[in-house]
Amino acid sequence: MYLKEEIIIVEAQKLGITINQQGIDYMKKLYYPGIDQEGDTEFFETQAAQLEMSVEEYYELWTTNYLTRDGYLQEYIEKNFEAPTTEAEAQIWRENIDKHINELVEEYKSTGQLVLN
Repeated sequence: MYLKEEIIIVEAQKLGITINQQGIDYMKKLYYPGIDQEGDTEFFETQAAQLEMSVEEYYELWTTNYLTRDGYLQEYIEKNFEAPTTEAEAQIWRENIDKHINELVEEYKSTGQLVLN
């Protein structure tokens, strides 16, 4: 999934989509108010230990990275795919997005922009 996300981020940037810090900060306050609000912190503790940083520092880094990447993905999808209005449309919408992303991966492979060894 990471490579697919990276391709969508590149494509979003080509379209002029940007994610601003103010939006990220707003989403952090709304959905990720702090490590002390997380129910299960084992993931953050393990990663922080591996990177030799505090849990709070890692949590801040992780939330910023996650929300930035998610912002690009959401904006790209919104710009390229009309939102569904029914459950039946939603299924087709998801399938079209998956198909589009897979086609982008194939395009990146065939043009040498993505090389997997």
